[in-house]
Amino acid sequence: MGRVGVGESRHYFGAASKEEPVLDARYGVLDDFSETKKAATMESTGFTLVHAPTKTTEWSNVSHVRATYLPELEHIIRDNFKGSMISHVIFFNPMLRGEDLLPSRPDDSSISPSSSIALSTHIDADIGAYPDIEGVVNLIEKNRIDTGLFPRDELNQALKKGGRFAIVNAWRNIGSFPIERYPLALFATRYTGSKAFPDGVLDFLRSRWYTFPNMEQDELLLFRQYDRDVSHPSDLWHCALNVVGDANAPPRQSFDVRCFIVFDEDVPADRDRFGADRMRSLYSQKDSETFNSEQAKRRHQG
Repeated sequence: MGRVGVGESRHYFGAASKEEPVLDARYGVLDDFSETKKAATMESTGFTLVHAPTKTTEWSNVSHVRATYLPELEHIIRDNFKGSMISHVIFFNPMLRGEDLLPSRPDDSSISPSSSIALSTHIDADIGAYPDIEGVVNLIEKNRIDTGLFPRDELNQALKKGGRFAIVNAWRNIGSFPIERYPLALFATRYTGSKAFPDGVLDFLRSRWYTFPNMEQDELLLFRQYDRDVSHPSDLWHCALNVVGDANAPPRQSFDVRCFIVFDEDVPADRDRFGADRMRSLYSQKDSETFNSEQAKRRHQG
């Protein structure tokens, strides 16, 4: 059992804090309507743990990450969406995280940004806060790691016509030992109707917290933050559990990067979260852009 503070998300969850059981996803995840357990997959639960050894060693070196890690990661992304045709995978917002790291966005683009661990429950961005597709595309272009020509016009044209896109977080342990301190927890959200965040009504009987204890160096956790098609599970809130574990274990070190995935398919109007009748946002665009950095500042100051 771990106490999970919901911080800024209190208006969505309906309470300033709530205590929930956190389940071990290594034993499987519970079926929505029964106690039957099944493997966690991107399509069934919105997250999955992948065996993914990497040749990457210099996580603070953006050029090294770009040359070594991103090709590995793109292969893994495509492999985990085998049922869909993907036209683009663009990586953005890399982040080094550790218990002793301060929030930092270096002026030198060759150095990875860093942050402390995030104890407050959050999602990475409220996509509904952006006024139009061009705003989302601008966000990706501004924060991408990839170099070379950015397909701005192609993306705008495809997405304005209803093209499906998703945002997936790729999170991994980069320390020399399994993670025993402050493991990452995921809230697998389920709703009572056909709507999703922030207008969907959470079904607390089917929405559950999960974690993968003792994540190794060669394991990668993928979890979906947003999918334009409301029929796919997404909006996975997450945080570091403030159950420290072994106080003598090495401090947690992790690296995460977001993946903007564009599919070669259109979203039907009745499932389109970014259509003409799309849902309101919970945050303003400014709030959505600064949410994580402001949380990090408050944690450090506190």
